[in-house]
Amino acid sequence: MTTMQSAYLFECKGIQRYIFGSGRQRQVIGASDLIAGIARSDGDDDIGAVFRAVGMEAPELSRRAGASFCAHAGTKQELEDFRRLWRLVAGIRYPGLEFSDVEPASADTALEASRLAYSRLTALRENSSAFLPPTGHPFLATNPRTGLVAVARADREGNELLDAVGAPAHRHSRELADSADDEAPDRLAADFLPPAEEPAVPLRFPRHFDTNDATARNPAFPFPGRDRRIGVVHADLSGLGQVFQSLMARAGSSRDIFEVATAIEDAVVAAARSACADVLLPEAVNPSCDPQRLSRLLGERDGRSAERHPMRIVPARPVLLGGDDITVVVRADLAIAFAERFLLAVESETREKFSGLRKKFTVLPERLSACAGVCIVSAGHPFIVAERLAEGLCDSAKARAKSGNGPYPSYLDFAVVTSMIDESLPSWRSREQTIPADEALLETFAGPRRICGEGAPASDDCLGALLAVARLLAATPGRGKLLEALGLRHESKFAAGTAWDRFWKVAASEKPDAEKQLREALAACLSATLTGDAPDLDESIGIVSDALELIDIGAVS
Repeated sequence: MTTMQSAYLFECKGIQRYIFGSGRQRQVIGASDLIAGIARSDGDDDIGAVFRAVGMEAPELSRRAGASFCAHAGTKQELEDFRRLWRLVAGIRYPGLEFSDVEPASADTALEASRLAYSRLTALRENSSAFLPPTGHPFLATNPRTGLVAVARADREGNELLDAVGAPAHRHSRELADSADDEAPDRLAADFLPPAEEPAVPLRFPRHFDTNDATARNPAFPFPGRDRRIGVVHADLSGLGQVFQSLMARAGSSRDIFEVATAIEDAVVAAARSACADVLLPEAVNPSCDPQRLSRLLGERDGRSAERHPMRIVPARPVLLGGDDITVVVRADLAIAFAERFLLAVESETREKFSGLRKKFTVLPERLSACAGVCIVSAGHPFIVAERLAEGLCDSAKARAKSGNGPYPSYLDFAVVTSMIDESLPSWRSREQTIPADEALLETFAGPRRICGEGAPASDDCLGALLAVARLLAATPGRGKLLEALGLRHESKFAAGTAWDRFWKVAASEKPDAEKQLREALAACLSATLTGDAPDLDESIGIVSDALELIDIGAVS
């Protein structure tokens, strides 16, 4: 008699909306840490607690990451008991977080049961009752940011009303802030720090942009000066779905799938730590350098905070790290470098992880790649607007990566946004970065840039080529004429061309070597032949516009 195996599949949906919906940084942090604790490959998660509550101490799983999981058991009843309790816990702990699941599916093997569960998963999303419109009672109060019914107050003064979705996130954020364990950051921040030896001076990820809200345990974001811009970085792995489809078709057991899934998650975490160590930690505010500034970041009134609260404040705030994507808020001048380093690390880390698995799983590629979108905004910009544009930029990069043949390369797209209108990336670009020109439209942006690591063949669309133009442009006199030309191009092609030609003449007369190097770098970006004439304005406008933006945010020195 064949013993039947059962599988239960649970997937969270709309995670970005759940995290960013309130627009408040404090609630974003609380919501992101709640998401980080749902399902983790290390076992320190909420589903583990529910498993133990129903007597399943060591359940078999083929998926356990990214707030989703697939659990297996020898009897269907075990999973049905777990499902009933887990759905109750999810509804209470994460109200408004949409999810899809199916009743436990049974088959002859655990792998067949998981395939059946995936095939039965519907698009129906549950747990969204918190999003229902109010009934219209005359004494009803709503959260002015979300329009949802208010169920609690953020403080005794009642300065902020919380809806059913934001209240648990706000409460959890307060628990993190009030934690007595000074050495342990929240779970998500811990994933970005090297797991090796403890640093001599503790590292802290900020939870506030405003120094008025800062405390010693919860420092403010360490902006370098008056520039209070941030970069919302969203990255996503490419081709992951194809990998798991091939693996599901040929795997020998559900454990095989879990082994590969865990290796991929470990690679993403390692890539995030590598990018953090290379780009962010060297820029962490050192209290010994400026104790007065640290006092302000800690909300202290005297200059002795460096002695009483020794720490380094990292110029970033992790928001999401799980499954196949990552979202991080990074200081604007470091955002491009962080994203580039992360994408390169994803390739190297997955190549290393897969090298030991490809003998067993021949369907695995040599490595995986990822794409990223970086949306540069002011610190007061609505999170939900910035994050959606960052996702749109990431999608733009992925579309470019998938336009060629062979393994997907890594691409990055970025934009500096000042408009607070909640709109799609194509809509924003058609309004902000497109000029009617003759019978066509002139785009004033370069588009996604390929991430070319050391030793990789250079191409005209490499991010490095654009950065080279920006560095040379930063060292070339007369950039004011370039800005004038770009501004005039919306009104008069002739006037813009006059300012454009003037820039090149001034640069050639004052710094001829720098002007030639700039023309060479620009020609390389355009795959054009270098001549003695000034480059064409309309052909160069996208590259030059993006290079000027990189200079403005401090991404090049």
